[in-house]
Amino acid sequence: MLTLLAGCSSIDFGYGVRRADSDTFIKECRFSKVDAEHFVYKNTRPSIVFIYSDAVEHCRRQAQVFNNVAATYSDGIFFWAIEYDDAQSLLTYFPTTARLPIYLYINQNCAQLFAPESTSVPDMKKHIGEAFGIYLKQ
Repeated sequence: MLTLLAGCSSIDFGYGVRRADSDTFIKECRFSKVDAEHFVYKNTRPSIVFIYSDAVEHCRRQAQVFNNVAATYSDGIFFWAIEYDDAQSLLTYFPTTARLPIYLYINQNCAQLFAPESTSVPDMKKHIGEAFGIYLKQ
């Protein structure tokens, strides 16, 4: 169930998160689709894209997790926040019927799209290690 917040303000994204639209992401990452299974991503670091809606309460809660992880990993990963209505050109490359928020983990070798019911900071850290091979020293 999606809960809409009447008259809500936009989500605040913290240090290390770049708010953009998908055209900006595509241009700056020099991203292009080669065919149905292959793409080119020429950014120097991997990216995690958080696709959200300001009006969805669940997105507002998950943005706190995203901000926390971005503050921890911003030296090695680019973090992007793209509002759902501004994400359509990117989502044409990764069609989904998933509910929001959507997380796109992408680097030169792979792209993974997730729409978990919820995620936590430890879950995201684990997935960053699995997807990008970036592990924090304990």
